[in-house]
Amino acid sequence: SNALKYTPVDGSIKFLFEDSAENVVIKVEDNGAGIPSGTGERIFDKFYKAERRKTSSRDGFGIGLFLVKQFMEQHKGTISYESEEGQGTTFTLKLQKGKGHFGADVIISETEITPQLTEVLKDEAEIGENNISGEPLAELVSEKQSILVIDDDESIRQYLVRLLKDTYIIYQAENGEAGLALAQKYLPDLVISDIHMNEMNGIELCRAVKENEHLSHIPVILLTGATSEELKLQGVQGGADDYIVKPFDSKLVVALVATLLKNRNTLQKYFYNEITLNKSDFKVSSEYKELLDKCISIVERHLKDKNFSIQTLLNELGMSHSNLLRKVKSVSGQPVNIFIRSIRLRKAAELFINTDYSIKETAYTVGIRDIKYFREQFNKLFGMNPSDYVKKYRKVHGKQYTVDKESINPGN
Repeated sequence: SNALKYTPVDGSIKFLFEDSAENVVIKVEDNGAGIPSGTGERIFDKFYKAERRKTSSRDGFGIGLFLVKQFMEQHKGTISYESEEGQGTTFTLKLQKGKGHFGADVIISETEITPQLTEVLKDEAEIGENNISGEPLAELVSEKQSILVIDDDESIRQYLVRLLKDTYIIYQAENGEAGLALAQKYLPDLVISDIHMNEMNGIELCRAVKENEHLSHIPVILLTGATSEELKLQGVQGGADDYIVKPFDSKLVVALVATLLKNRNTLQKYFYNEITLNKSDFKVSSEYKELLDKCISIVERHLKDKNFSIQTLLNELGMSHSNLLRKVKSVSGQPVNIFIRSIRLRKAAELFINTDYSIKETAYTVGIRDIKYFREQFNKLFGMNPSDYVKKYRKVHGKQYTVDKESINPGN
């Protein structure tokens, strides 16, 4: 890609391959812009950009050759180059054949591992059957949070992907318009976008995200190569949550991403407290409160409806299937089936407090017929068995009480 970037349209690029008994040598030779004399090994430094007098394209980000050298060293190979500014460059990569030069600890044999069926996957069986979005079910039930990286410079995208892919699910887009489409499709937990892009720049993208009721909860980090205060002001006005100035330090990126996503967890804690009737000091937007109230209201209206399903919830909320899946998962931390079950159990807790219903009557009233399953799931959500919950919180029979979340703190 460097050869293509720095060689003019009428130039020449050669890809050479030499095979010997012990080694393989790969050469990329061009007659393009060349590298200034005196650059030396600095060309392989992270974020280093050679100051050429003539280039056929915009400067790179200083990541590509750094990564190539890292890969070569990990594979016990070498990379070198010969160049004359204005005349061209030849890069030479040399790799040893076989694997005798590697230690035993770095050789990994591929073995087939049987996937473990998690409880979440079991609870999401209905989602799997109805999944018409064409996306892998594994992503829908993954515990990993997701990040959308948007940049028209592939080297920057790939650098960020390598930096974050072990911890997060990563989606990529090469411009603002494509990025907005992916944000609407996947509802990522975080968006990282460059500012300077064609079609739709980062500030326009940020504004579009924040003005969309289905996306406005998603934090946005903008990447910029400039320190212009005016540019930052435009980003803040567009709703940007933070900035990263290029070239950036990898530790800073990782720390900033973790901090913003930690703040998202506050929202999920709020939902948990609301579901379990706990006191909640977390401050969240009216949008999230309204979503929870709507879901609770819809589920409670259909407690005795044997045909109630995710589709019923979809129809009454006016949302698409994939949008509901990700919306509920992003703001509550739960798949939809488990979220609906939690609302049923929340109603059960209210009945335990305000009525003299037995455990069996309560379970039937909230639409759960399997009493053993009801006990297990109630214990898992509230931290105690239904009978213990009744002993601790039931009011005097004959009067109706409003739930006071200030005094109820299940689990203590």
